[in-house]
Amino acid sequence: MRSWHVLVAAIAVSLVLVGGYRAAGGGSYAPKRPASPCLPHHWSSVSSLDAAENDLALSTLDGAACHLHTSAADLALALASTHTLEQFQHARGISDVELGAAAKAGIVRAFADGERAGEIDSTLAGILQAGAQAVPEKWLADQARQLLGAVR
Repeated sequence: MRSWHVLVAAIAVSLVLVGGYRAAGGGSYAPKRPASPCLPHHWSSVSSLDAAENDLALSTLDGAACHLHTSAADLALALASTHTLEQFQHARGISDVELGAAAKAGIVRAFADGERAGEIDSTLAGILQAGAQAVPEKWLADQARQLLGAVR
């Protein structure tokens, strides 16, 4: 009779675990919706050049994705090669000048995020933003293509 008690207890524990999992939202297999790239990127405390580069890159990606009205993940995947970037542009009707404008918006956004996080001095951030605004969009798109071509 004791083996039945163990079996019933095991079934009861299993049902409680499954019920708790479902109650916590585990019944849905839909992926979590990504954060909007238009929200400011939260910078971590910059303790090294690598951390600063990482935050600058993520803020730039978010800013460019926001400008293009797409997700940062989709844009990151598009930047894997010149071929995937061309496919991305063609599918969304994005010209090279628009791509360059998105890159510019991303760079300006990254410096603003760094300033907001207190990791870039406000005077320096202003100078960097003004410099980024002065760069021609077509040149930025060409540089992105050259960089992607070198990455292959």
